[in-house]
Amino acid sequence: MVIAFFLSRGAELLFSIALAHVQNNSLQALFPSSSLMSMLLLARRNLGLFQHHDAITGTAKDLVVNDYGNKLFESLAQMKDVTTKCAHLLLLQNITLYNPAVTDFFDVDEVRAKHDAIAEKTIIKISKHPRTVAIYNSLGQERYEIVTVHVSVAEVEVSEVNGRIIEAQVNPVWLGKEEIASGIFELAFTARVPAFGFSTFVISPISKSTGSTKRGKVVLYNNQRGRNGRESRYGFSVLVSGLPKVPFHIESSYITAEFSHKTGLLQSFMNNEDKKVMKLEVQFLFYGTTVEKSKDKSGAYIFLPDGEAKLIEYSKPLIRVIRGPLMSEVHVFLPSVQHIVRVFNSPGLDGVSLELSNVVDIRTEKNKELAMRLLTDVDNSGGQFYTDLNGLQIQRRKTLQKLPLQANYYPIPTTAYIEDSETRLTLHTAQPLGGTSRRLGELEVILDRRLNQDDNRGLQQGVLDNRKTPNRFKVLFEKRQGQHHPANSSLGNQLDSYPSLLSHYNSLTLLHPMMSMSRRVEDSSIQLKPNFTALTSSLPCDIHLLNIRTIQEKEEAAVKVKPSREAAMLLHRVGHDCSFPSRALYCKTTNGEVDVRNLFNSLSVEYVEEMTLSMMYNLSKERSTHSVTVQPMEINTYKIKFK
Repeated sequence: MVIAFFLSRGAELLFSIALAHVQNNSLQALFPSSSLMSMLLLARRNLGLFQHHDAITGTAKDLVVNDYGNKLFESLAQMKDVTTKCAHLLLLQNITLYNPAVTDFFDVDEVRAKHDAIAEKTIIKISKHPRTVAIYNSLGQERYEIVTVHVSVAEVEVSEVNGRIIEAQVNPVWLGKEEIASGIFELAFTARVPAFGFSTFVISPISKSTGSTKRGKVVLYNNQRGRNGRESRYGFSVLVSGLPKVPFHIESSYITAEFSHKTGLLQSFMNNEDKKVMKLEVQFLFYGTTVEKSKDKSGAYIFLPDGEAKLIEYSKPLIRVIRGPLMSEVHVFLPSVQHIVRVFNSPGLDGVSLELSNVVDIRTEKNKELAMRLLTDVDNSGGQFYTDLNGLQIQRRKTLQKLPLQANYYPIPTTAYIEDSETRLTLHTAQPLGGTSRRLGELEVILDRRLNQDDNRGLQQGVLDNRKTPNRFKVLFEKRQGQHHPANSSLGNQLDSYPSLLSHYNSLTLLHPMMSMSRRVEDSSIQLKPNFTALTSSLPCDIHLLNIRTIQEKEEAAVKVKPSREAAMLLHRVGHDCSFPSRALYCKTTNGEVDVRNLFNSLSVEYVEEMTLSMMYNLSKERSTHSVTVQPMEINTYKIKFK
């Protein structure tokens, strides 16, 4: 559901801007606006259907869940179609050359075989000729991040359209735990993409290494084949070893992450600027359920653990370490979960946090609930921790030892953090989960549940429809600066709390990853722009462009779908804590003021009207073409009309 929402948002934004350019250039006869609008309407309805409480919580029967999944799967495919068609139009050097007959100008970066399958990367075939890749940023701020694509050969270099070579890294793609795939490689490079726009890059084959593209170096610990030594596999240096004797690490220019030589899991984090080492241990645990026949047991509605969670039992797990100039990662294979930690050597937001990824598969378990726990030395005395409410505000929580374990669990839609007077540890999640902070310095989230019985609350079945499930997180350590924040004196009495700007945008980049699209057929007669931006400049740091949603023509609604020149623009101004540094942000704040008249690149706004959130009522005394102001922690809706 989360993926569907954020993909539909990106498609809605692009369609509204593409339509305005079409209308300005009198290309209505060429651009399939009605059919694309129909796809958007269906996606809105399917996404609205999924807001049902049984869909959100997973308390629906299997056949209903499958129906939800198939509807979202259909809309996901259609939203990718809308996105690629709009990208095709907006990236043309000469927009009048747009050809609606070309239905597959771009290939999207990921494909799914069915609704419950894990997305797989599209492989960009590299032969004699270069391939063009467009990177789409749907956020209202410029981004400078490392992106990855899959290519068919390792001997490539990446350049901007003007010919400037970009540093890149090639990593192996794995078929199993130890086997490297042939003919598939992961290519990573740093992309600078304008606010709400595209940047295009060229991937070219090369006959020999030029030094701009380097291969990641691989170390395999606790290999299953029983032989040690250095090998070369498809051009990659692979060191095969037994159990490491001392802790090992991966690092970037900003972060050093250290891992246990016994478990392969994260054990500490160091900021390379101040050299301060902070405890950051990762554990995976299972909760069971009550065993007494006379008592209720855990089910779809109820969490009734049989006591404290127990660590997953394993010994000598296979550990993969890949190190390179742009990114480094550690893979650990545990029972029921594959765990990955990544650091990025990037000047952007991805360079200041750790990325954690899990692929969870508990289909062989019985009555188990899998949790991931972070153990730190953050002194959140009093059992206080904070979780977000739908990404809009932060709620203080407090663990009460007198209550049962399950009573201290709370929803975590996107963000949870613990803090003391000096340090804050934030866990950003790409998928809503439940979590808690049971003890000093801990954060814990439930990753998946498999429960074999009905809990007598109406579903009439257990939770047995598990699939192999990926989930992603970002871990951000922040050091408080200055003495003006109440946390320095009375943290325990502080009711309100806010993420930092850096934290807000770490969450947004996790929820709205940049999307890559490869040009299917290279044609020198059809030139693409090196970049495109819908905005004249980045939006203020504290303004999030929630959506620009095209409004349907009223008089055509009963006959066919026809988009109008009007759109609903939703702006959210985040509330943020100023006592944390805002590094790696390429924007500034303007006290919530947005100049709508000069907001859009190459487009003019005829008027702006402030509306209620539902667009039912007009809040403006008169139409305006000037700036609007959004108050902190408010969502404002505006009806805008393009000239």
